Amino acid sequence: MEKVLDLPLELIQLLNEIYKKSKELNPKLTEKQFFINLFNEGLEPYLSIKPSPYLKDEVKLCNDIKLAVRYSGKTQTQVAKEIGIDRTYLQKIISGKNEPSVTLALLIVRACGYPKFEDIFYLEPIRD
Repeated sequence: MEKVLDLPLELIQLLNEIYKKSKELNPKLTEKQFFINLFNEGLEPYLSIKPSPYLKDEVKLCNDIKLAVRYSGKTQTQVAKEIGIDRTYLQKIISGKNEPSVTLALLIVRACGYPKFEDIFYLEPIRD
């Protein structure tokens, strides 16, 4: 583990042990992804930013499906096949040309085994 923070040795050892156990459960898990997930979920309760209410016409649905596919270790073709859509349709969703239904968005996240839906699909305000 690359030392970025000045943490006590005991904490570093504990985090390494937790990572090793997590890697046993998910062999494709990288150290980087483990710590991103750990810190994102660990810091979530302390983030006090409340989303502003928007009208549907004021936001667009964005996604990080490429990240989720990479996390899964699968190809876009494999993910598309698993959820019953064509790879080209999945690519249109990834590029933002098509907006998936809630059902399809959930299936994509599930097929990738990604732990947090909100990290893959999120809203951004439309800027004029």
